[in-house]
Amino acid sequence: MDDQLGELMDFLKSQSLYERSVVCVTADHGDEFLEHGGAVHNTKLYNELLHVPLLLKLPGSVATSVGDRKVSLIDLLPTLCEAAGLPPEEAFKGRSLVASAEETPIFSETLSDSRIPWVGIRSAATRPNQAKIACQFRGWKYVVDRSTGTEELYDLASDPGELTSLSLQEVDKLAEMRAQVLEFERTNPPFSLAGADSSMAFAES
Repeated sequence: MDDQLGELMDFLKSQSLYERSVVCVTADHGDEFLEHGGAVHNTKLYNELLHVPLLLKLPGSVATSVGDRKVSLIDLLPTLCEAAGLPPEEAFKGRSLVASAEETPIFSETLSDSRIPWVGIRSAATRPNQAKIACQFRGWKYVVDRSTGTEELYDLASDPGELTSLSLQEVDKLAEMRAQVLEFERTNPPFSLAGADSSMAFAES
């Protein structure tokens, strides 16, 4: 992949396109290598499957910054629109990652702890009552399986590998994270279309 990207960059430079190009490299998912007993990518929502690379070069910029801020692929389309000088669509729920102030680094703090929680979903489009949903917020990770009611809770600071669930020990934190997911379901289809408890079964398309 590194070699192929190098060839692409060399081609853009040879055609005098590199300096004025927006280049973005990312992925739609990660892969598991037995961290949670499986391989490749599947219906789990652990971070080895959710963390993806994001490389972004803007026109005239030099790719030298490496950041560890939390961002989301939902922010990618607004970012590319701003980089291309296009207004974002009103329906976009993400925010541009391009800093608007000169004193701010390339990426703005769009998913800092003061912003809404990060939420990930598996198999929700037609079956919200069978979906798996994960919420990551302020160093904690919550996962619920709607088909079984199983809940998991991880302290990512002490357990970044998400190996020991604290759902029975940290009941207050569990309730807080559960509330975040319920609020997300209340305001986002298809969950909101299925009712407040997300109990309506959707036909498989």
